[in-house]
Amino acid sequence: QRLKAAAQRCCSTVVFPPMQWGFPIMNTLGGGAQNLRDFVANGNTLVVTGGIVSKEFVNRYFRYNLEEADGGYGRGPWFKVHGGTYQAFEASPNVLPQRGVSAVPIKKASLPEGSTVLWGTSTEAVVFRIRYCEAEAPGGEGG
Repeated sequence: QRLKAAAQRCCSTVVFPPMQWGFPIMNTLGGGAQNLRDFVANGNTLVVTGGIVSKEFVNRYFRYNLEEADGGYGRGPWFKVHGGTYQAFEASPNVLPQRGVSAVPIKKASLPEGSTVLWGTSTEAVVFRIRYCEAEAPGGEGG
């Protein structure tokens, strides 16, 4: 219910930390998944941190095709992209190291149009925000 209410307003941010043990399972065509897509489509921001499960979450619920960077687990470090971050992350570290194997970088070339890399390299993103428009959704009904 909170997400449904938040989806009706603009300019909020939800940050998904690395999801190591799975993600919320819901019908991709059901109300919960639609509320999540509506939240982002209405001008709100979804920030995703790199990980295999995070990638699958975005691909499943937003119908994108994010791809892991070549080689899978990256060694890092990944650097804050100045100009790509916004006020909510100003006080955050400039460099994110790899801790164990929790970060799996995404190929920047596979990010959907309008995405912003927050931390990454010239070819990888480990923290990024996505945009979403139901009418332009790949594999979606449009509308």
